[in-house]
Amino acid sequence: TPLNAVIGMNQMTLDYLNENNPAKALECSKNVAKSGEYLYSVINNILDYTKIDNGKMFVSKESFALNEVFDEAYNILKSQIDDKKIIYRADIPTSNPKIVSDKLKITQIIINLVSNAIKYNHNEGKIDISLKYHYIDDYKIKAQIIISDDGIGMSDEFIKKLFTPFAQEHRLSTIPSTGLGLVITKGLVELLNGKITVKSRINKGTSFKIEFIFDTFSKQDLVLDNKEISLEGLRCLVAEDNQINAEICKHFLDSMKIESDVTENGELLCDKFFTTREFSYDFILMDIQMPKLNGYDATRRIRKSLRDDRAIPIIAFTADAFDDDVKQAILSGMDGHVSKPVSKESLKDAIVNAILKCSYKK
Repeated sequence: TPLNAVIGMNQMTLDYLNENNPAKALECSKNVAKSGEYLYSVINNILDYTKIDNGKMFVSKESFALNEVFDEAYNILKSQIDDKKIIYRADIPTSNPKIVSDKLKITQIIINLVSNAIKYNHNEGKIDISLKYHYIDDYKIKAQIIISDDGIGMSDEFIKKLFTPFAQEHRLSTIPSTGLGLVITKGLVELLNGKITVKSRINKGTSFKIEFIFDTFSKQDLVLDNKEISLEGLRCLVAEDNQINAEICKHFLDSMKIESDVTENGELLCDKFFTTREFSYDFILMDIQMPKLNGYDATRRIRKSLRDDRAIPIIAFTADAFDDDVKQAILSGMDGHVSKPVSKESLKDAIVNAILKCSYKK
């Protein structure tokens, strides 16, 4: 299991370091990282399935070009494609209208289906992706996405229960799978009012077809690429009661050349904020579940103060990952939310988005 691999490989890493064998230690460390990433994906799958099953998955709206989700999915999966020497072909129009939908969820749908095609394909197999669309009227388009592979395929009997939680074809039981990926994919497609169908033949391959109807207008005319935005020189105040999480957060901020002061709870953060001159900080990263004063109450205390910098961007930095938690963070006065465990990229996205949406000015 992934957890066993993390624990076992971590012990092996320590043993190799004690034996002064850094090469073996590095190899084990990489395996720990891979197992950790897989374990993270399993947990995320369970959380996503729970949200969808309970009707608590929130749909956001933003304006973006449809081809962007294919580029992002490919960049995320490129190493897996290269590892199996997959021939990856994408027939995506070079000119795409901006649509209004949930970009993250559409990207997740594409990633889930392409990663499935990689997992159940042979080395040097083929994956084909196509996007076609046409205008229904001046403000709507119908989009059709097809993702096909020439992999091991599925039986007709299994296809009948393909979208059932934890379903797995017996002949494929040696391939690691949570049995939730396609269930989540179907749930996301239907959440966006789309339709998903599948055709497959054993040893011939599988083809998924997804159809959506998208609005093609939005008040948001500007779409920013957060990767191109520099945060160098900004100052951040952090509240985090877990020492390891605090170290990870500070490391990510340091790598973005953001100066940071870290406190252990909401009470200490407020003390630091109110005893420092106004506009000393550009934004705050706030854990939620902390002793003495939680993140919600600390945020309310700052917002209700008479300081000129009380509108400082505040981002929830928390393990509370459900949509209700996000809503509660916003209602308390926060400007954004990023869930733990966090990547550097998702942290940067949250910081940029919170700063851009906030009217805070020095």
